[in-house]
Amino acid sequence: MTEAGFDPWATKYDGWFKTPRGATVLALEKDLIMRLAECRPAETALDAGCGTGNFTLELLSQGLAVACLDASAKMLEIAKAKSDRAGYRAEFHHGVMESMPFPDGRFDLALCVSALELSPAPGKALGELWRVVRPGGRLVVAVLNEDSPWAAQRKKREGASVWEGQRFYTANEFVELLHRATDRPREAITWSGSVFFGPRPTKAELDDAWNLERAGRAKNPEKAAMLAARVYKTGDTE
Repeated sequence: MTEAGFDPWATKYDGWFKTPRGATVLALEKDLIMRLAECRPAETALDAGCGTGNFTLELLSQGLAVACLDASAKMLEIAKAKSDRAGYRAEFHHGVMESMPFPDGRFDLALCVSALELSPAPGKALGELWRVVRPGGRLVVAVLNEDSPWAAQRKKREGASVWEGQRFYTANEFVELLHRATDRPREAITWSGSVFFGPRPTKAELDDAWNLERAGRAKNPEKAAMLAARVYKTGDTE
């Protein structure tokens, strides 16, 4: 499925995050991603592949000036409506990550959560994300993990889900992709994982989710449902 193919799912997408399982997953993922993002008030940020704006709202709530990009017009409509209801202002751009309408070095932070999997040219998309980060800024990317039971479940359901045709990544593949796109050494890429219960968790697992999260990040982040990484754009990359 292409990003534009998300249009028919736009009004249903947030529903999953209102379930006990979905709400727990979103809270865990937000915790890791926002730690990596290291937001500072008055910074500029790009939310690329913003979807319905779940992370857009996080960035706005921390005082950042945010521009959003998505290939799904319907998703953008929902993201804008959510930000309007919350009393925030943001920019909303209909477009694709492989060719973004922003000048070089515009943003302190470029964020891309669960959108790279949709790209027909992920290396090019990452190159564009890196291009729009200013020197001294950072890129934060999160993808769904190939080495997780969640990936297997999504592949089984792909004929009738938003995950149809998506590409998932192992931890090694993810770090290598970032290394090639940014020309930063692998050891300069900070990464971890989030969500360490399976796709059909018990109530006990959901209740213990934060303990599972702490243990998983410390011991086996490569087995998480989601992988997230941060790369700084330091002066020696110019």
